[in-house]
Amino acid sequence: EKRKHYEEGKTSRQSYQNLRKAAYLIESMHKNGRITLEKIPNWNFRTPKEEFAKILNDFCCHLQKENRVYESSVSTMRSAVRRFMFGLEDDGIYSVEQLMPVTVNRCITKLAVSYPSGTSNFLYAVRLFLNYLFDVGITSVNLSSALPKTAATKRMFHEPFTDNEVKSLLAAPDQSTAIGKRDYAIMLLAVQTGLRACDIVHMKRKNIDWRTRTIYLVQHKTKIALSLPLSVESGNAIAEYLLNHRPDCELPYIFICHTGQLRSLKNRSASAMISRYMRRIGLYDPKKRRSFHSFRRTFGTNLLKNEIPMELIQQMLGHSQMNSMKPYLSVEENGLKLCALPLLSSGQEAIQE
Repeated sequence: EKRKHYEEGKTSRQSYQNLRKAAYLIESMHKNGRITLEKIPNWNFRTPKEEFAKILNDFCCHLQKENRVYESSVSTMRSAVRRFMFGLEDDGIYSVEQLMPVTVNRCITKLAVSYPSGTSNFLYAVRLFLNYLFDVGITSVNLSSALPKTAATKRMFHEPFTDNEVKSLLAAPDQSTAIGKRDYAIMLLAVQTGLRACDIVHMKRKNIDWRTRTIYLVQHKTKIALSLPLSVESGNAIAEYLLNHRPDCELPYIFICHTGQLRSLKNRSASAMISRYMRRIGLYDPKKRRSFHSFRRTFGTNLLKNEIPMELIQQMLGHSQMNSMKPYLSVEENGLKLCALPLLSSGQEAIQE
């Protein structure tokens, strides 16, 4: 009833969310005898049937144990396989014993419509899952053979920020407050180092050598060690926050949450912060797909503009493969213009042709 009122504009989102959170906590106490402070699932969040849910959980544990994919990618794999399971359930299949190549192929064909830009990542996750079922003996046949061999690659264009947009974003936080000082330091560090949001929110005091003005850390996504210079501007912003505005606590992280219980920031906190400032300065546009990661694109693109060798850019961004540089090449407009060739040298030749 409260949801309906919210959708009709008769109540605020805050009022609806407060009631929903209270109801979720009461339900948790009723079912488990205790309250767990976990994220409330999205509205109408669907979960697989009991058998599928257990197999999915075992599959994700297997991925983590075998290090088949980056830890940060396990949740993406879980989401893709869960969607595959929902497709099976919609076809009346609720058990692995009912799986056959024809049912797998039919399900994938229907779900492909939901991926108009390409299904390669989705198919990769489902293929790993079906291989897992065969390897552990759950299925007697490797059903991954029912999947298409190839799929169109999804190409995402994440536009970087312009110089003026970066200046506007850095000017947006209210630096008379502790949160403003923290947000300014985070954004400036992202602009000047190209670090991912996960690496910045997990950065600890020990990761900075103030004498040599160097950042040393192991990347959260790739587990690869990275060493970067710390600019004077970023160093001063971090020092100002640490010395004068960060709450005194035993947490080792540099940047912490200032609301409620003192705790480390999460990746989504950094993303929400950028979205908030983008909206504040009128920069938010969902069609441009810009987020915290756009700072990293801006950093890489600026290095290209300054003719920094590709090998050095790869090292500074912490990429393990040169192919990861392709998105940065595709957005460097001035460099691309140099590659353009005229079709014909004159209009007269065009007429003759």
